[in-house]
Amino acid sequence: MEHGVPLSEIPDKQFLNIQVNNPDFVLRGLEQCSIAYHAKINDHKMLIAFSEKDRDRVTDIIERSNRLSVNAEFHERVEQLRSGENQSEAVQALLPEIAAVLHVSVSSLERKPPDLQFGLALTYTSLCFSDDLTIKQALQEEIQLNHEANTEIKELLEKRTNDIQPLNKTEKLRQQQEDDQKKKEVYVSRDVLKRNAQRVQAEKSDEYVQRSEKEYTEHLERTKKPY
Repeated sequence: MEHGVPLSEIPDKQFLNIQVNNPDFVLRGLEQCSIAYHAKINDHKMLIAFSEKDRDRVTDIIERSNRLSVNAEFHERVEQLRSGENQSEAVQALLPEIAAVLHVSVSSLERKPPDLQFGLALTYTSLCFSDDLTIKQALQEEIQLNHEANTEIKELLEKRTNDIQPLNKTEKLRQQQEDDQKKKEVYVSRDVLKRNAQRVQAEKSDEYVQRSEKEYTEHLERTKKPY
């Protein structure tokens, strides 16, 4: 069975006759990397034609396909990731492989947000049979998109805060005016009460003086001696 483009469309043709564990994995990797190839498959045997410039990438694809095709744990992680069962465990298990492709430390990926870790794991598993260059570029794009999305969200929140801020100032001014009015009412009430108290006190004082003068006059009348 033949796959790929016609031989005439491949410049500087190179041929590779190999035995592989799963030819479909190799074909998938070649397609995902957009490598022009022509392949003949007979069971596990493959005769592949490709351009000289793609030799290293094709070799990388074949090596990865053979290695991962017999990695039962890897396929279990992929199934967990896509089924939703123990996703977090699957992501953490894949981080070392992702870090190796990106040439970064595992701890640096562990500090990334969980949603980005999950996105990196999905990207990696969907391109796992590709060459390192293709996988690395896709992972870097995932990180960049996540950064841009977070930046846009931050800018949107800042803009929303700035749009709401004048309303807060207006509300604060209105509240201050209400508080000042209440204070004035309190002061007025206190002043009225004070004046009323003073008036009552004055009236009581006048009454006391008048009563005292009357009592004193009566006292004099009683004690007055005839001449």
